[in-house]
Amino acid sequence: MKISLLIETKGLTVFGDVRAEYGADLMTVRVNVPSLGQEVPVIPGTQVKGSLRTVATMIHDILASKNIISWNTGYFKTCLGSLKSPCGKCLICTIFGYPGLPHSPLHVTNFYPVKPDKIEEVVSQGLTKALQQPDYWVLPETMYITRTRINDSTGTVSPGALYTYEHIY
Repeated sequence: MKISLLIETKGLTVFGDVRAEYGADLMTVRVNVPSLGQEVPVIPGTQVKGSLRTVATMIHDILASKNIISWNTGYFKTCLGSLKSPCGKCLICTIFGYPGLPHSPLHVTNFYPVKPDKIEEVVSQGLTKALQQPDYWVLPETMYITRTRINDSTGTVSPGALYTYEHIY
Protein backbone atom coordinates (compact mmCIF):
# COMPACT_ATOMS: atom_id res chain seq x y z
CA MET A 1 0.00 0.00 0.00
CA LYS A 2 1.25 3.50 -0.80
CA ILE A 3 0.02 6.64 0.94
CA SER A 4 1.00 10.13 -0.16
CA LEU A 5 1.25 12.83 2.46
CA LEU A 6 1.75 16.56 2.03
CA ILE A 7 3.31 18.50 4.90
CA GLU A 8 2.94 22.27 4.80
CA THR A 9 5.21 24.18 7.12
CA LYS A 10 4.14 27.39 8.81
CA GLY A 11 6.83 29.87 9.86
CA LEU A 12 10.32 28.81 10.86
CA THR A 13 10.71 25.05 11.07
CA VAL A 14 13.42 22.74 12.32
CA PHE A 15 13.89 19.24 10.96
CA GLY A 16 17.42 18.38 11.80
CA ASP A 17 20.23 16.02 12.34
CA VAL A 18 22.77 16.41 15.12
CA ARG A 19 26.23 16.18 13.59
CA ALA A 20 29.19 17.93 15.15
CA GLU A 21 31.10 18.28 11.88
CA TYR A 22 28.51 20.75 10.57
CA GLY A 23 29.42 23.40 13.13
CA ALA A 24 25.85 23.82 14.39
CA ASP A 25 24.02 21.97 17.10
CA LEU A 26 21.11 21.02 14.88
CA MET A 27 21.47 21.13 11.10
CA THR A 28 18.77 20.76 8.50
CA VAL A 29 19.07 17.43 6.69
CA ARG A 30 19.93 17.81 3.02
CA VAL A 31 19.67 15.23 0.27
CA ASN A 32 21.08 15.41 -3.23
CA VAL A 33 18.49 15.87 -5.97
CA PRO A 34 20.31 14.70 -9.12
CA SER A 35 18.12 16.71 -11.52
CA LEU A 36 19.12 19.91 -9.67
CA GLY A 37 22.72 18.88 -9.18
CA GLN A 38 22.62 20.04 -5.57
CA GLU A 39 21.38 19.17 -2.11
CA VAL A 40 18.02 20.40 -0.86
CA PRO A 41 16.65 20.55 2.69
CA VAL A 42 14.27 17.69 3.46
CA ILE A 43 12.13 16.49 6.32
CA PRO A 44 13.65 13.10 7.15
CA GLY A 45 11.24 10.22 6.76
CA THR A 46 12.59 8.81 10.01
CA GLN A 47 11.30 11.85 11.91
CA VAL A 48 7.82 11.47 10.43
CA LYS A 49 7.84 7.73 11.13
CA GLY A 50 8.92 8.41 14.73
CA SER A 51 6.09 10.91 15.15
CA LEU A 52 3.57 8.40 13.78
CA ARG A 53 4.93 5.72 16.13
CA THR A 54 4.60 8.09 19.11
CA VAL A 55 0.97 8.88 18.25
CA ALA A 56 0.17 5.21 17.65
CA THR A 57 1.67 4.35 21.04
CA MET A 58 -0.42 7.04 22.75
CA ILE A 59 -3.71 5.87 21.24
CA HIS A 60 -3.08 2.09 21.35
CA ASP A 61 -4.87 1.47 24.65
CA ILE A 62 -7.79 3.73 23.69
CA LEU A 63 -8.32 1.80 20.44
CA ALA A 64 -7.98 -1.52 22.28
CA SER A 65 -10.51 -0.48 24.96
CA LYS A 66 -13.05 0.35 22.22
CA ASN A 67 -12.36 -3.00 20.48
CA ILE A 68 -11.11 -1.17 17.39
CA ILE A 69 -7.91 -3.20 17.58
CA SER A 70 -7.54 -6.55 19.29
CA TRP A 71 -4.43 -8.09 17.75
CA ASN A 72 -1.82 -9.06 20.39
CA THR A 73 -2.85 -6.20 22.68
CA GLY A 74 -1.50 -8.04 25.73
CA TYR A 75 2.06 -7.83 24.45
CA PHE A 76 1.84 -4.03 24.27
CA LYS A 77 1.70 -3.92 28.09
CA THR A 78 5.25 -5.33 28.25
CA CYS A 79 6.93 -2.84 25.89
CA LEU A 80 4.45 0.06 25.56
CA GLY A 81 5.76 0.58 22.02
CA SER A 82 9.20 1.53 23.35
CA LEU A 83 12.25 1.10 21.16
CA LYS A 84 14.34 0.58 24.33
CA SER A 85 12.57 -2.65 25.29
CA PRO A 86 10.47 -3.78 22.28
CA CYS A 87 8.43 -6.95 22.57
CA GLY A 88 8.49 -7.57 18.82
CA LYS A 89 4.96 -8.96 18.95
CA CYS A 90 2.54 -6.10 19.64
CA LEU A 91 0.85 -4.10 16.89
CA ILE A 92 3.24 -1.13 17.30
CA CYS A 93 6.36 -3.31 16.94
CA THR A 94 4.81 -5.20 14.04
CA ILE A 95 3.91 -2.09 12.05
CA PHE A 96 6.82 0.22 12.90
CA GLY A 97 9.56 -2.34 13.46
CA TYR A 98 12.11 -2.41 16.26
CA PRO A 99 15.89 -2.58 16.70
CA GLY A 100 17.33 -5.85 15.44
CA LEU A 101 14.67 -6.32 12.77
CA PRO A 102 16.35 -6.38 9.33
CA HIS A 103 13.65 -4.29 7.63
CA SER A 104 10.77 -2.36 9.07
CA PRO A 105 7.41 -3.20 7.50
CA LEU A 106 6.63 0.54 7.31
CA HIS A 107 8.87 2.65 5.09
CA VAL A 108 8.58 6.44 5.11
CA THR A 109 10.53 8.38 2.48
CA ASN A 110 12.01 11.82 3.00
CA PHE A 111 9.76 14.81 2.37
CA TYR A 112 11.10 17.12 -0.34
CA PRO A 113 10.23 20.80 -0.84
CA VAL A 114 7.96 20.78 -3.88
CA LYS A 115 6.59 23.77 -5.78
CA PRO A 116 2.89 24.20 -4.95
CA ASP A 117 1.84 23.99 -8.62
CA LYS A 118 3.75 20.69 -9.08
CA ILE A 119 2.24 18.68 -6.22
CA GLU A 120 -0.18 16.74 -8.43
CA GLU A 121 2.60 15.81 -10.87
CA VAL A 122 4.80 14.53 -8.06
CA VAL A 123 1.95 12.43 -6.64
CA SER A 124 0.97 11.00 -10.03
CA GLN A 125 4.54 10.26 -11.19
CA GLY A 126 5.84 9.00 -7.89
CA LEU A 127 8.85 10.37 -6.03
CA THR A 128 11.53 8.45 -7.94
CA LYS A 129 10.44 9.78 -11.34
CA ALA A 130 9.59 13.24 -10.01
CA LEU A 131 13.10 13.67 -8.60
CA GLN A 132 14.34 13.60 -12.20
CA GLN A 133 12.37 16.79 -12.97
CA PRO A 134 14.36 19.91 -11.95
CA ASP A 135 11.39 22.28 -12.21
CA TYR A 136 9.38 20.47 -9.49
CA TRP A 137 11.52 21.46 -6.52
CA VAL A 138 11.92 24.56 -4.37
CA LEU A 139 15.16 25.53 -2.67
CA PRO A 140 13.92 27.01 0.62
CA GLU A 141 16.02 29.55 2.46
CA THR A 142 17.58 28.56 5.73
CA MET A 143 18.74 30.71 8.60
CA TYR A 144 20.67 30.11 11.80
CA ILE A 145 19.26 31.15 15.14
CA THR A 146 21.39 31.08 18.25
CA ARG A 147 19.68 30.32 21.53
CA THR A 148 20.55 30.06 25.20
CA ARG A 149 19.73 27.05 27.35
CA ILE A 150 18.07 27.91 30.66
CA ASN A 151 18.58 25.80 33.77
CA ASP A 152 15.03 24.81 34.81
CA SER A 153 15.79 24.59 38.52
CA THR A 154 17.51 27.99 38.85
CA GLY A 155 15.94 29.93 35.99
CA THR A 156 19.40 31.13 34.96
CA VAL A 157 21.58 30.55 31.92
CA SER A 158 23.31 27.15 32.00
CA PRO A 159 27.12 27.16 31.67
CA GLY A 160 28.14 26.59 28.02
CA ALA A 161 24.52 27.05 27.08
CA LEU A 162 24.82 28.70 23.68
CA TYR A 163 23.52 26.53 20.84
CA THR A 164 22.54 27.04 17.23
CA TYR A 165 19.66 25.66 15.17
CA GLU A 166 19.35 25.90 11.44
CA HIS A 167 15.75 26.70 10.46
CA ILE A 168 13.94 26.41 7.16
CA TYR A 169 12.40 29.78 6.45
